[in-house]
Amino acid sequence: MENFYTILGVDTTATESEIKKKFRKLAKEYQPDNNAGNLKAAEKFTEINKAYDTLSDETRRKAYDATLHNQSTNQRKQHTQKNSGTYTPKVDFENIHENFENFFGFNPKNGNITNESKLKKNPLDTTDIFESFMKKR
Repeated sequence: MENFYTILGVDTTATESEIKKKFRKLAKEYQPDNNAGNLKAAEKFTEINKAYDTLSDETRRKAYDATLHNQSTNQRKQHTQKNSGTYTPKVDFENIHENFENFFGFNPKNGNITNESKLKKNPLDTTDIFESFMKKR
């Protein structure tokens, strides 16, 4: 969702006269007649008009603010959930042996080593690190 306040370069607490003043300045700057052939200026002019159309009408501005507030609240919740440190991995307990076998390379029920694990190195194997450390001493 476009942030009309950012497009006009005003704060969310801007008064009607501040919004109008900023709109006029930007509209004059990006007026297509003054920027012939400049497609970016024409696009910016359209954005400015759309933003002003919404923010200059009290009813539309209240509805827009409510939508903007709800969106930012949802984004904060999602960000908090992702970064809260309360990550809960999804574990399929019916196939826990397969998960164990895929990670460690052997079946815990019968101790058999899988063919794939012979090709892959154990991710928990620290032999190389230990040997390189001991050689340096």
